[in-house]
Amino acid sequence: MPETTLHDETAIMDTVRQNLRMAVALRETNFSDVARQANLSRNAVQQFIKGKTSISYFNMLKVCLALNIPIGLLHQPNAIT
Repeated sequence: MPETTLHDETAIMDTVRQNLRMAVALRETNFSDVARQANLSRNAVQQFIKGKTSISYFNMLKVCLALNIPIGLLHQPNAIT
């Protein structure tokens, strides 16, 4: 897989979404529970995961705290396995 550059916004966001999906699966939870723990709407989180909306840094941080993962891992391909 070619290395992702900072200018490839779509690829970076795809990596973030994939890492979040993996983190949720490994914790045997779901995005509804993560949204509740992060004090966010289920719809906001699910729309972001589906690639239909964006999410603020602060809300992404809240999601990471709910999942107990460092936010810095999200943009790295295959960081959560």
